[in-house]
Amino acid sequence: MYCIYMGFKFMRDKDIYLELMSRMWELNRVHNSDDTVVSCQFAKSFCDQHLSGESLLHYYRPGDEFNYWIVPYRWNLRSYELKGPDGTIVSTLADSVLAVGSYSDPIDITLTREELLPHIISNQNNPDAYYFHFRKMYRHWEQDWSISLPHKTVEALKPGKYHVKIVAEISDQPMPVFEYVRKGRSDKTIVLPGHIDHPGMVNDSLSGCFAALQTVHQLEKMFDTLEYTYRVWWVPEVIGSAVHMKNHEHLASDIYYSLNSNMTSHVAPIAMCKSKCGNSLLDLALEIALKESKSESVIAKARAYPDCGDEGAFDTVGYGIPSPTISRIGKRWKYYHTSHDNFEHFKSHYKNHEAVVDIMTSALAMIEKNRTLIAQFSGNLCLSNPKLNLYMDSANISNILQKENLLIDLDGRQVDGRDFMESFLTCLTEEDTNLIEIAFHTNFSFDFIHDYARKFEEKKLISMLPCDKRRAGKAELQIADPLP
Repeated sequence: MYCIYMGFKFMRDKDIYLELMSRMWELNRVHNSDDTVVSCQFAKSFCDQHLSGESLLHYYRPGDEFNYWIVPYRWNLRSYELKGPDGTIVSTLADSVLAVGSYSDPIDITLTREELLPHIISNQNNPDAYYFHFRKMYRHWEQDWSISLPHKTVEALKPGKYHVKIVAEISDQPMPVFEYVRKGRSDKTIVLPGHIDHPGMVNDSLSGCFAALQTVHQLEKMFDTLEYTYRVWWVPEVIGSAVHMKNHEHLASDIYYSLNSNMTSHVAPIAMCKSKCGNSLLDLALEIALKESKSESVIAKARAYPDCGDEGAFDTVGYGIPSPTISRIGKRWKYYHTSHDNFEHFKSHYKNHEAVVDIMTSALAMIEKNRTLIAQFSGNLCLSNPKLNLYMDSANISNILQKENLLIDLDGRQVDGRDFMESFLTCLTEEDTNLIEIAFHTNFSFDFIHDYARKFEEKKLISMLPCDKRRAGKAELQIADPLP
């Protein structure tokens, strides 16, 4: 696909997303700032030009409370300077947008090195990086300030008097939330949230925002008409999703799932955490997609890898919306919350990001194509009858294991075709059996199961109806073991 964005030359999808990110990543995207608004406006302009749904900007007034979350005031950092004892400039905002802790109070103060040190954030494990200090974004009513310096700079600070000047403006302008809505045939909704805050960083948080939008963009290109309605939310982390969801509780009964993504590009196995129920159809679809991708991955219970953050707004009291997460193992990201989490690093590891987007897209495509199977026959079918031609050859003929025409499951194991057929027919005896459950429990690709079921449908042996289930059955379907 080729398109034009803001006067630039024709570019592929990857390039237009990277161009958008290049405009946003260095901005001071705290929970509520002018730069956060600009980022949301960039996203809206982009979607208006390149995607086919509706893009919206929502605003929340500072001081308003939603479930005791207080919407933060607008905080704009104008300048910062740290001068040493000899009058030389140690650090300014030009060094890094992370040089001043988010929501720091404006100050103009002279203090000793010993008095300064408790206000400095650094880490000896990344001695030349600036660190993100976010605590006051969640306690913006507290009086405090902080700065960040590379640890090697901290170690070189000499005794004496230091002058710190932070110029920050506080106002009651509203907190923004960006939303992209792609309507489907039904009101059944899937929300893909990402947090737009984390100033001057990419892998931790922008990558999740972009993965969400790119996934829905891919679905738009795959399907002429979508079954589900999709909502992409770019929000301030935790507080934004909590506030926006509380303000849209009327949607809760229609939201089938939320799919949460973040930290997609660094070198680490993909980490999928299940929803709290653990058996939603999206959980199953993600596991199938991971197996099909052959990616190195780990699958764990909810919150085992707390690398996303906004799932708590959905999979919670009163909502119970299944909310699996997908990221790369956050503990393997050595530049977590540092100035080294930059655009160049993301670009050089874009294939890792793309792999996560592909898995998300694949899983949601399964949700789109999923169907409940209703048997239109009873009794034992002769599947080898030429009128049906649905028989799969046995791997064992007269106790001689055949070497050709064997089925191979997602783990690379050989499966007897006759056993698979029996498993498929057994699935048809289960109430509300659907393609995702069959694929998951038989350990075959979704498309293989889908294509086999369509052959049954063509022979009028089954009906395939849109699937309204959110969770799989409690009991696993009975299936045959792989061949030894």
